[in-house]
Amino acid sequence: MNNVENETIFRNFFTYLHADNDNQKELSNFIKDNYSVLTNHLTLMYSIVASDLYWSSNLVSYFYLHDSKDTFKQKMIFINNNYQELYYALVICSTILYSANAKEMIDYLDTKEVELFKKYKKLEKKQSSLSENIDAQKKIIESQKEIINKQKNSLNKTTTKIDNIYSEFVAILGIFTAITFAIFGGMNLLTNLFKNIGSSTASLGQTMILAAIFGLIIWGITELLFYWISKIKGITDSTKDKNKKYFNWIAMSVLTVILILGILLFIK
Repeated sequence: MNNVENETIFRNFFTYLHADNDNQKELSNFIKDNYSVLTNHLTLMYSIVASDLYWSSNLVSYFYLHDSKDTFKQKMIFINNNYQELYYALVICSTILYSANAKEMIDYLDTKEVELFKKYKKLEKKQSSLSENIDAQKKIIESQKEIINKQKNSLNKTTTKIDNIYSEFVAILGIFTAITFAIFGGMNLLTNLFKNIGSSTASLGQTMILAAIFGLIIWGITELLFYWISKIKGITDSTKDKNKKYFNWIAMSVLTVILILGILLFIK
């Protein structure tokens, strides 16, 4: 027989073997008629099986995965019980197929491993970049928080100053209002005093005495109000000003002279 005829025999054999119907009698007769070809051409058997994915997967599933159809399983048991040499040839063929598939699977897994490693490295770089960006954003946020806190402190200080200025303004305005009323009231009092001056020296002395007393009162009120202003503004040494001391001495001297003259005129 030539190689083409042998190939036809193997294809017919695997067609019988993988048929869904129960054809053990036809399979047995075919094996008996072609037993020599089926057991002595292992290389040709492997090439025929390997060329058909369905045939090769069935053999590998039966011998190594123990998962196959019942009809196929019964036929393999039949061959194992009656045609041992052919059964071992099928075992060898399946082993070669399984090994080849295993090698392909190993190569495939190696390729996938390399791809996964590359992807892992890319993800690692991205993660590192994201971590750096997060750290940079955290630093920016911290700096912004510091700026905000500084602005808050500055705003609080400004608010405090405005409140202080408002309270000082109100106090100073009240004090100067009081000074104004005191001066105008004093002017009215002096006007009334001078209107009531009589022609006698006693009347003039009485008026001068009252004017001196009133001047002392106004001077005392003014000094007190300016002292309160200095306290509000925080100027504690304003009372130690030399010019102010001279002015106070002059004012006191003038008022004292007026008071003495008034007393002398009143007594005379």
